[in-house]
This record gives sequence, C-alpha cells and structure tokens, in this order.
Amino acid sequence: GATYFNFASPNLPIPLPAPSSVKPLAVEPFDVRSASLSGFDKHHLTPYIQNFSLEIQRELANNLTLEARYIGSKGTHLNGGISINDVNIYENGILDAFKITRAGGDAPLFDRILNGTTLNAGTNAALGQGVVNGTTLTGSAAFRANSIFKTFLANGNVAQFASALNSSTTVTGKAGGLLAKNGFPDNFIVANPQYGGVVTASNPGSSTYHSMSVQATKRLSHGFAQSLAYTWSRALGENSSDGVLEYLNPRDRSLNKSLLSFHRTHDFRSNGTFEFPFGPGRKLLGSAPGFVSRLVERWQLGGIFSWSSGAPVTLTASDAEITWTQSSPTVTIPKTANTPDILGYFPKSAGKVTYTGSGAYFFDGWTQVTDPSRSGITALQTLQGSFSGKALADANGNIVLASPSPGSVGTLGRQWIEGPTHANLDVNLVKRIKIGEQKEFEIRLDAVNVMNNPRWAFVAGATDINNVNFGKLTAGDPTGGGSQSDNTTANRKFTFNARLNF
Repeated sequence: GATYFNFASPNLPIPLPAPSSVKPLAVEPFDVRSASLSGFDKHHLTPYIQNFSLEIQRELANNLTLEARYIGSKGTHLNGGISINDVNIYENGILDAFKITRAGGDAPLFDRILNGTTLNAGTNAALGQGVVNGTTLTGSAAFRANSIFKTFLANGNVAQFASALNSSTTVTGKAGGLLAKNGFPDNFIVANPQYGGVVTASNPGSSTYHSMSVQATKRLSHGFAQSLAYTWSRALGENSSDGVLEYLNPRDRSLNKSLLSFHRTHDFRSNGTFEFPFGPGRKLLGSAPGFVSRLVERWQLGGIFSWSSGAPVTLTASDAEITWTQSSPTVTIPKTANTPDILGYFPKSAGKVTYTGSGAYFFDGWTQVTDPSRSGITALQTLQGSFSGKALADANGNIVLASPSPGSVGTLGRQWIEGPTHANLDVNLVKRIKIGEQKEFEIRLDAVNVMNNPRWAFVAGATDINNVNFGKLTAGDPTGGGSQSDNTTANRKFTFNARLNF
C-alpha cells in the first residue's frame, strides 16, 4: 500500500519517509522486459482552471423570469501520464517489412532477424518450417507460418507484431532473444527495452468547455412552481484511461483532441410542483364539510424530467493499431485502438436504438461484411485463412467503414457519433393531513423512472467494427457496477412513505 500525507498538516514527520510502494531504481535485465517504470517530468507544472460566465436575466411577468447564460472553462497543464515505451514501426523498417510479408513477398529485414533460426519445427520450407537462410526458407515465410505472429500479420496488427517480436521468449527462452540472436540492438523497437510499461507523469493535458444555457423559472404562486432549463455545450480535451493519455499516434498528439466522455451536446431538464385547488381557501370544495375538506385538501403533485444527448462514441478498428505498449503487473498502458477509414456515407446521426429478436442494437441497417482488403493478403503459408477483419456496409451493400492499411491512422476520427440518448421521469404524489396546531400526517408515493427507460450502454467490444457484438446494447451497466438508483437498469420503482410531522 502507498503512503499518503496531508501536506497542510502541522504535524508532518521530518524527514518524510519514502512511500512504501517506492523502491530505489534497480538494474533491470534486458532479457526479461516485464518490469514497469513510472517517473515524473522534471518540468512538472501546477495545473489550473479558468472559469468564465455571463448571465442576462429578465422578469417576464410576476413570478416568471427568463435567464440566459454563457458558462465556459479552460483547463491548462492538466495532469496526465505519457507512455514513452510505445513500439516503433517506422524508422526501423518493420512496417515496410510487415507489408511485404503480408502481401506474399520476402522482406530482407526479416531474413536478417531470423537468419539461422528455426522458428517453426519441421522440414517443409513451403510450410515455413526449418532453418531460415534467406533462400530456401525466408524470414517472411517463417513469420507467416508461426502461431505467435501469423494472426497479427493476417489482420494487419503491425504494432502488436512489433511488440511480440520485442518481448517474445520463443526459441531463445529470453524476451527479445529473436532480435539479440543476430546482433540487433536491444532498443531496436522500444526506447526502454528493459521495461514493459514506462509512464512519465506530466502536464500534457488541456480542456475547454463552452455552453449556452437558457432557463425559465415560475416561482411558487397559486400552488404552482416550475423550472425549465436547456443547455447546449461542448467539452473538448484529451481522453485518458487509468490516468494515461491515449494517443492514436504518439507522433501527433493533436489526434487525441476530441470530445470528452462526459460531453453532452443537448441537455433538457424540468421540475415542478402543483398543489391541487381543493379544500378550504381554494377554488374547489372550499366550503365542504370538515371530513371532506380533510380528505381533498393539500394534495401535491411533483415531477422531475430530464433528457440528454448520448455520450460520444469512438468506433474502432482493433486490427489496425499503430501504437502498442506491453503492460506490466503494476502499470496498465491503454492499447489505443485505431479508428476505421470512412469510405461512404456514414452520418453522425447514424445510430438509433432498435430492438430485434436477439437484443437491442444501435446500428440497425448497417451490416458487418468481410473486409475487402482480404484479397490483398497472400495465401502462402495459409496466411489468408487467418484473416478475420470486418467492414461495415450500408443497406445497399456499399462499404462505408473499413480498417485502415497497416501503419496509417483511420480517417473517421475519435468520438465521431453520439450514443443512445436518455430520458427519465420521476413523479411524486404527497398528501398532508392536519391533525393539530403543530402536527400533520403525511403520506407520499414516489415513482422513479416512470417511463421504464434504461440507460443504454454498449456491451464490451461493441464499438469495434471487427467484433461479433458490434452495435449491441445492454440495458444496464456492462461493468456490473450499476444500480437502480443511477438508472442503469430499466426498472420502474415505486416507494410509499408515511410519516408524522410534529
């Protein structure tokens, strides 16, 4: 467990003991590559947030006001982790060799890496078996036949291919042994080869929020009060997972700037109460007998309604990553999935909740088909048979989304569409009965989620065009952490209360 201190306390121990989770920097062997390293940027700055607001208020009538507001904020030097041990597939030639091998050619780089190595047991060179010598058996053929690398090659996972080459213990029994065997430098693929995940805590983040809010308020009079509010907003910044910023391409961090997960374009909220006009001093039954007056007086109806746009959704093409970092036991690095190429008409309003016999889906009318890039993959060493990539086609069979070519960033972009909207209505009915000068009896009925609307969420993997569950929704929290109180399940709930106030 880590040690924490309140630095505002006047009773801090002097000197401060080292946190229990920290150890002196030890020498790590280059042939294990499973340890993690976390450090701090020596130029670490203090994050700060600036807030801006402007409001205009107008009284339209007695007890009725209209307010219009601009609310904005800007976050600067926001904390975030930067992964600095991502694989390199460009300058070292791995990407070019990967493409040549995938298409059925023989890459000289792979001949040099595997020279003299038996990657696959057997003697049939046509099946990629035997000792690699660059002539009767090439390194490309051996990689195409190998169970560790074959699927990565077939599906275009060039970053995972490079990560496996950097960390696999196959043949040599040591991580990175395939590279070291023929004299390739330890840092041929990653900058810090003795480690798996390496994270620098720094201030790379920034954010902006702009919103326009309009609110009409009817203050309580004649037993009626009501408030209506509408907000249009935009929240931009860098998304993160476990505190580590996710970059589509660490060479161009601007690609990570997108809508934030809590962004909602439109938000409408309303709440109000209405006291029924029955009983003494009211328009109806004001002179009724005592028993009747007690029965009909002081009934109050209340309600809260909300509707908001869906959360931003990033559609991914998981078979086309260009960044990858080997996670370690103590540091989890996000494996940032690439986005698809947009090849046809796919509007931001493409999604709609649709019920089918097999469940609820968000992309009804769009069909998964085999990615047409399959035709460009060689059949040598049965590589093409390991291809499982999918593309998305419209109702006419036209391809609209497909995985980008290895090493390139998808053109669709992050947070392209908005997920399912959510509407909710809670209602309460209250009856108060006066039984004395300072005593009253109250009964109350609360109805939560009257419309029985779930808060839809995508099942795991459902935003990946290659996943069998693409577009599938669940009416609850897919992590299992949901509850009725936060409306992640579609359960209407009634609660009855009775109390004596005195």
